[in-house]
Amino acid sequence: GPGSEFSEEAIERLKETEKIIAELNETWEEKLRRTEAIRMEREALLAEMGVAMREDGGTLGVFSPKKTPHLVNLNEDPLMSECLLYYIKDGITRVGREDGERRQDIVLSGHFIKEEHCVFRSDSRGGSEAVVTLEPCEGADTYVNGKKVTEPSILRSGNRIIMGKSHVFRFNHPEQARQERERT
Repeated sequence: GPGSEFSEEAIERLKETEKIIAELNETWEEKLRRTEAIRMEREALLAEMGVAMREDGGTLGVFSPKKTPHLVNLNEDPLMSECLLYYIKDGITRVGREDGERRQDIVLSGHFIKEEHCVFRSDSRGGSEAVVTLEPCEGADTYVNGKKVTEPSILRSGNRIIMGKSHVFRFNHPEQARQERERT
């Protein structure tokens, strides 16, 4: 009867719509994957060049990147990602809020970041591979792999570090990672 061709047309339209939606979803996922790939590539390139970049594109310094332990910023919120890469140099690297008297090595902003938030102590006296210790300052929220750190703890390559409520980093220790690969 006259009703049948209408429903067939409706079914066609529905199929079309479903196809379009499926394509949209596909491109969205693709886009996410591509963004992630580009970000990792950029991160790797920067590390390889040994350049620590500031958010404004300025250069913080040049190191021996193939060996220097560093923090990679994993923040999605661009306002929170002050810098993509922070190097942990020999000796002491201080983390905290901008403080009139004394400039911290790594300056983070945010309500839950203390003026003196934590300290990274890198000690390569032992020869081959620097040992990096994270020491939280009093009253500062610092987490390693989701666990709150209250006393000095030795970091392993790949650890996730959260400072305050919203700054998320991955700790990379190229030398350590390389030696572990060779051991296995």
